[in-house]
Amino acid sequence: FTISTAEGGFVILLEDLVVHTQYQGQGYGNKLLEHAIDFAKKKNFLRITLLTDRPENVAQAFFRKHGFVDSSMIPMRLWISTQNEGAESKQ
Repeated sequence: FTISTAEGGFVILLEDLVVHTQYQGQGYGNKLLEHAIDFAKKKNFLRITLLTDRPENVAQAFFRKHGFVDSSMIPMRLWISTQNEGAESKQ
């Protein structure tokens, strides 16, 4: 959770909603995402910002089905742990 200064309220940042391949196609992803959306509504969050990989069109279609749309926000990151050195090339 974080506060959006632009919108003046709490928002959710959701990264890496993943279902193990063995359980995909059984509705677990729908249930997880619907739970997150319901939680946000009950707690009066203003929005959910979702981070998903660009090349993953299947995942993007899944999220669009649930009402997510493209954003003009551009994510940036700074790796703090040396364990992740070189990981920026995976973007």
